[in-house]
Amino acid sequence: MKVTLEKEENNVLKLNIEIPAKDAANEYNKAAKKISEHVNIAGFRKGKAPRNLVEQHVGSNLSTLR
Repeated sequence: MKVTLEKEENNVLKLNIEIPAKDAANEYNKAAKKISEHVNIAGFRKGKAPRNLVEQHVGSNLSTLR
């Protein structure tokens, strides 16, 4: 992970964070699994629904649900 801090005018700071794609994908999968444990999807037990169905039911922006 690479983090840089840039100072801009009027006391504004710009924070740049670079995360490797592999790490981001792993965390996304963890979030989807955790959310699937709390979502009722017909035909599946809690936590057992495939990720694509969880995304369809909840939305693909899982980060807003943390």
